[in-house]
Amino acid sequence: MQEEPVLAAGGVVVRNGDQGLQVLIIHKRQPPEWRLPKGRIEEGETPERAAVREVAEETGLTCEVMKELGQTEHYFPEKASGKQRCKRTTYYLMRQSGPPSPPREDTFDVIEWVSPDEAAAHLTFDTEREMVKKAVEALGHEASGYLSAARLRPRGR
Repeated sequence: MQEEPVLAAGGVVVRNGDQGLQVLIIHKRQPPEWRLPKGRIEEGETPERAAVREVAEETGLTCEVMKELGQTEHYFPEKASGKQRCKRTTYYLMRQSGPPSPPREDTFDVIEWVSPDEAAAHLTFDTEREMVKKAVEALGHEASGYLSAARLRPRGR
């Protein structure tokens, strides 16, 4: 019997910066990875609420959901057993809706606003690059550079 997947939620947080559209990415200390903010859904929590909470905890930003972007799945080794476990993450297009505060987690050492192409070049996982592409398209922008499907780097998830 297969275990239920671990459910998570996260956000592609966007803003209009001086150079145009920007995406928020975060750098995880260990293992060193560039990520989109996300985390596990707590019991009784909706995916949308979990995404808002996780973005706030990891980045210090209060955000609002604009639109659901879709889901990703990947497998990871469970710490206790070492068995492969499925994680299903729902991502949302989000924008800042309140003043920033200090992040509540110290797992991440860099929080950075970058262009969508820079985000795609930095993000560790294909699934997260695909969510950035979906966010750009949802906003009515043309996906270019690293964001075009043909240029996604084969790096796993």
